[in-house]
Amino acid sequence: MAFSKFFVIFTMVIILMADQSEADMNVRLEHFKHYAIIGQRSVITCIVDDPPDRAYITILRNNQGPYATFFVQVPRCCRIMKPFKEGYIADCHQYNVDRYDLIIKQVDFRDWGPWKCRVVDIDTSIGAAYVGDVIVKQAKVHLSTESTRPMLYDAVNLTCQLDTVARLKAVVQFLRVRHVNASVFGSLSQDLETCSVLNTTTEGYNARCGLGSNKSVANSKIYTMEIAKVSYEDNADWFCQMKNIETGYAQKSNRITLAVIFTLKSSKGMMARSAGSLDTGHIVLIALVVMPVALLGGVSSLC
Repeated sequence: MAFSKFFVIFTMVIILMADQSEADMNVRLEHFKHYAIIGQRSVITCIVDDPPDRAYITILRNNQGPYATFFVQVPRCCRIMKPFKEGYIADCHQYNVDRYDLIIKQVDFRDWGPWKCRVVDIDTSIGAAYVGDVIVKQAKVHLSTESTRPMLYDAVNLTCQLDTVARLKAVVQFLRVRHVNASVFGSLSQDLETCSVLNTTTEGYNARCGLGSNKSVANSKIYTMEIAKVSYEDNADWFCQMKNIETGYAQKSNRITLAVIFTLKSSKGMMARSAGSLDTGHIVLIALVVMPVALLGGVSSLC
């Protein structure tokens, strides 16, 4: 088969430009105006239309040696040739042999720059290549709430907004910090255009997918978590984070401190709920803890 009849396309969620760099061949571009996100997973895909009978397909960054090399034999043979770089995974589509992936497990600024997909016909040594620039960006993670001083047992909503997160594949989590330790109370999975609540979400803390989470190309995505009834334990620092589930890297938001307001009414509610399970001595102790300081003074004068 004449090599001049096949085309090479190199696509990534972050490609902005392309060039024909080897051999006199037609190159068509599948153009995505997106970017890779620092700390998150990303994929470079090399697509070869009408490939030669036997070929080597190589993905390189800035001509610094192969990050992935594939041996391809028509019609349905694809073998990954090792070694490839640490932190990168090569994958061929067994049922679609014209697509070859280089998975970046955790993007950093070193991934910025020109990448090349090179195809060489083993029988004729004729080659073609496609070059594209990779753009790397830093996402923004911000936590907000309508009130940082909720009443005890009231409902409170926390909102986690992510910006610069098109084509995101990550887990979004809401965390509470008490005594230095951070615990996850709400957890959601974002997989391109699919958002779902994970079963690790704590009962009574209702995580929800929000605006932009159903669109892969949305640069901004919003997630919320409702604390159905604020408790004494929720009187703490809260933050949200965007986590790379494969490597564990997490980009954290700002912190918000919830200062739960206790009233005489809420104190009585606490005592009433405790009455069914505690003896009289314990009930008196709770009353002393939650009663106003003035009343405590009156009790002291009786001793």
